[in-house]
Amino acid sequence: MNEIGEEVHHPDQLREHLWILMDDEHWVWPIVKVNHHLEFLIGSQKIGFKSLTFKPRLFYLSNFLSSEECDYIRKRAEPHLERSQVAGHGGVNKGSQAGVNSETSEQRTSSYAWLDAYQDETIHHIRQRAGLITRMPMDLAETMQVLNYEEGQHYYAHHDFFDPQMYPSMKFVKGVNRFITIFFYLESTTEGGETIFPMANNSNQVYDLNSCGCGCGQGLSVPPKRGDAVLWYNLQAEGHMEGNLDRTSLHGACNPKAGQQKWGANYWIRNKLASDVGEAGTL
Repeated sequence: MNEIGEEVHHPDQLREHLWILMDDEHWVWPIVKVNHHLEFLIGSQKIGFKSLTFKPRLFYLSNFLSSEECDYIRKRAEPHLERSQVAGHGGVNKGSQAGVNSETSEQRTSSYAWLDAYQDETIHHIRQRAGLITRMPMDLAETMQVLNYEEGQHYYAHHDFFDPQMYPSMKFVKGVNRFITIFFYLESTTEGGETIFPMANNSNQVYDLNSCGCGCGQGLSVPPKRGDAVLWYNLQAEGHMEGNLDRTSLHGACNPKAGQQKWGANYWIRNKLASDVGEAGTL
């Protein structure tokens, strides 16, 4: 593959480098340098793609959604919003999105809804676009999650992957885990509501997840801008098919201020499915 993740069938497709994927590995976007910028045309959507940090492997996508798509997602989700939950530690629940028991917590005070792409052309196109920009098959993606944070609501710093040390009752099948998060903003805010990465470029720092709060004011913060998105890897590039965790992907949601609300949505994309390795498991 060349350095933008395109399969190479002819020398004319080569740019500066050639990338070879081994053992059913996935494409992982390289970081040439911080603020390195590319542009892609996916359908009628011209998307800017900029690298933000090496650790975590984090990118900013401008114009990922059209204004009409932002409005559509919000309108579809609003009637179905309910209090957001976090993964519990008491076993599994085959009916939940990730197969784990969920519970409400003061660590996460937003509301959420789930939007399936089935028989929904708009959501289907957005899901396809996410697959094209990540170079990932979207049968590995969970259902779109839509999030609403009212003034003062937050999500404390957390990881999107499932840590086997934190969930000992879960069956982790041959490294299956959440590989990529792509989070897109449906509305802009002028104060608060940032996505914060407190360990960005400071991978030696240790955080107590039970007391560190959102991490606001630390590391790198990304303010919500309507139609834009952030993309990051929850697993390390080297060994991602074995489920090697990238703990620098710690992130949180700062609370909106001054009467504002934050609206966003995301896909979690796994490195593989339990069924792909011939076993039944939680993930």
